[in-house]
Amino acid sequence: SCYWMDIGTPQRYLDLNQHLLRCEPMLGSYSHLQNIRRDGGYNIHPLARVRGPVLLGQDCHVGAGAEVIGPTVLGPGCYVEAGARVISSVLWPGARVESGAVVEETILGRHALIGSQAHAGPGCVLGDDTSIPPGKRLDPGTLVWPKVSNRVTP
Repeated sequence: SCYWMDIGTPQRYLDLNQHLLRCEPMLGSYSHLQNIRRDGGYNIHPLARVRGPVLLGQDCHVGAGAEVIGPTVLGPGCYVEAGARVISSVLWPGARVESGAVVEETILGRHALIGSQAHAGPGCVLGDDTSIPPGKRLDPGTLVWPKVSNRVTP
């Protein structure tokens, strides 16, 4: 009568989020036509592309020419700037993906920042309050410890 899944690794955590997004809606309002769930207001530029399943937290912003491809979760206050791409990822509250950056199968902690034209994924995890400089390409599976942007573990 209940559902249980071990999420002891970053990949299992992503798997669970993706599974839940593909199930019947459980959070926020839901649009069956676009397969987008939302929890409060958000701002998607008319030239952005959002393809579900996607969960948008309150006050998310998706810029012109940006792509958000599900299954993806954008927590409250996330920014996906112009021309950036977020694919099959989970972004915690306040995370920011700057212009032209790519985040793929990645977990971004609270207030994590991916610099413009940078690339993270697949399997990368960025802790809270971390940043990746513009143009940097992280190897798959890279871990960036919370609040320590210069400590990268492949």
